Amino acid sequence: MVDSSAFVALELFTTQIEPSKTLSDFFNIYFYIVLGSINQMPMRTIIALIIIALLSIKYAYSQVSSATLQAVFLYQSIKYLEWPSDELTNFEILVVGEGEIYQELLKIAKSRKVGNRSIVVKQVKSLSDVPLCHIVIFTGNTQTESFINTINEKPILLVTNTEGLLEKGSDLNFIKRGDKLTYQLNASALQEKKIKVSSSFSAMAEKII
Repeated sequence: MVDSSAFVALELFTTQIEPSKTLSDFFNIYFYIVLGSINQMPMRTIIALIIIALLSIKYAYSQVSSATLQAVFLYQSIKYLEWPSDELTNFEILVVGEGEIYQELLKIAKSRKVGNRSIVVKQVKSLSDVPLCHIVIFTGNTQTESFINTINEKPILLVTNTEGLLEKGSDLNFIKRGDKLTYQLNASALQEKKIKVSSSFSAMAEKII
């Protein structure tokens, strides 16, 4: 498993804390390393950028909340997932419950897209039914279990942040281990929903079922 904290911190540095072309370049290099394509860049460039990034990761990671880390990581995760075709104009994310992640996702939505689609983030306190969208995020576990079966009948990524919910049907479950953000992946559930997952993304997961 590759520690996801590193590329989360780098994304924070390039988009929220201090935009930097050097760090942005390293962000791409980090994924080259993860994806096994390190030979696409000169070794001297890779070493120099790694040194710069390592000096900045600890600072960036210590300055942000868990909600910010989850929001940034979720956005990065989208790049490694492929949903079945749909008729939605925008990329729709629904946050269920209270929590800072809604505001953090709004910040990302202002300047980022998924392909050619704008990102639209909505929030509800509770669910009565499941609207047409791409991602549903539960900030707590109050309603999660009761809606898992309903959501799992549709091509919707179900995101949670509570230990044990992966086994109950969550697709992507964030877990904080000390000062590190990790994630668990339900590959079998995603396959049933016809949401394709990059093998490289699966390889970075703390746990896969």
